[in-house]
Amino acid sequence: MKVNTKSIEVREKDRQALELRKAGASYEVIAKQLGYADSSGAYKSVQRSMKTIIAEPTDELRQVEYERLNQILLILWERVQQGELGAIDRALSVMDRISKMYGLDAPKQTEIKQQITQGVMIVDGSKEEYLQAIRQEIDGVEVS
Repeated sequence: MKVNTKSIEVREKDRQALELRKAGASYEVIAKQLGYADSSGAYKSVQRSMKTIIAEPTDELRQVEYERLNQILLILWERVQQGELGAIDRALSVMDRISKMYGLDAPKQTEIKQQITQGVMIVDGSKEEYLQAIRQEIDGVEVS
């Protein structure tokens, strides 16, 4: 297995940048100390380091949570197959939790209804749909 020394150097520099930032150093100081051209390079370095720190434990926690939920399903499964309604309900709740955790549910589609009455626009929908309807009205695009 070939070791990418450039990648290791970048990660070490990111770690050092984060340590300096935690110690209160400005991005300008971090840039000068670690040899970045400007403060934006130091900022990006700190952000990369923080994403790595946050992402790794989150992935591990998600896996642990999945294993727990899967164990619950295994315990319930025999009762589910026998048609026990309480077990089915609990199993569906666990399955719903897993779907939410991994984003498996399809996005919800909503229908937007718009009407203009005496110069007043009435929009039935979410805030985003409302804003979209206003933008379309300003641009002169009809919404069906």
